[in-house]
Amino acid sequence: MYRLANNKISREIRFEKRTALPEIEDVREAYIGILPAREYLKLIIDESGNIIKGLFMIMSEILMSTTR
Repeated sequence: MYRLANNKISREIRFEKRTALPEIEDVREAYIGILPAREYLKLIIDESGNIIKGLFMIMSEILMSTTR
């Protein structure tokens, strides 16, 4: 989780086909929807065109911590 706090990534995407989820404790905003592949790629590819591998490692850590 330490890595999460120190490796912030900021991206702007078009996320038009979405629905806001009901209020969730300790969550400022949450949505579910359909994201075009081109917009998804903006989230997972860095400025050099490489996949941000650390992003998937962080997601794996989160999933593993919630199943313990």
